[in-house]
Order: sequence, then C-alpha cells, then structure tokens
Amino acid sequence: MASGSEGIDEARRLIRHLDGQLGPLANSTNEAVREIRKLAANMDGEIAPLAARIADVSEEAGATLRRARTTIDNIDSAVGDDSALAYRLPKALKELEGAARSIRLLADELNQHPEALVWGKKKAKGE
Repeated sequence: MASGSEGIDEARRLIRHLDGQLGPLANSTNEAVREIRKLAANMDGEIAPLAARIADVSEEAGATLRRARTTIDNIDSAVGDDSALAYRLPKALKELEGAARSIRLLADELNQHPEALVWGKKKAKGE
C-alpha cells in the first residue's frame, strides 16, 4: 500500500509543480494576445488609408485609359480613309514631341537659373 500512497504523493507534487508553471504561462500568453491585438489595430489604421489610395489610383488609371480610348477613336474617325491626313498625323505628333522636349529643357534651365528671365542667358566664355 505504501507504493500506492507514494504514487499519489508524486502525482500531487507533479500537479503542484504544474500549477506553479501554468500561472506564468497563462500571463505570458495573455500578454502575447494583447500585443497581437495592438499590432492588428495599428495595421488596420495603416492599411485602410493605403487601400483607399490604391482604389483612387486604380480609378484614375481607368479614367485615363477611357480618355485615351476616346482620343484614339476620335483620331481614327478623323483620319478615316484620308491617306494625306494619315501621313501628316505622325509627323505632327513628332513635332509636338520635339516641342514638349524643348519646353522641358527650358523649364529645367529656368529651374536651375531663374534669373535668366531677367538677365537673359549668360554668355559662355569666348562668345
């Protein structure tokens, strides 16, 4: 019978030991859950504006594509079977591209040297 009571005593010691371990483990688990909840709340606050911005950009891109399609359709309608216009249109677009490049260069120059509007372009040495 002594071995039976030793087994019960051993089981009681084990249960007391486990009870001592479960309290801190439960506290650690609760703290981890609180931290996870804080992280989730912070992520919700950051993800919502990002999702809204993505939706805005997507909507803007869709509108731009619709305008581009309308422009292309208008050009197709204007060109029709007129081969002279079909020939001149790419040339006109190239000239517009060159003009846009020149405007960009001018804007860059004025950005770097705004005084050029008042004093003009500085002459290089030897000019």
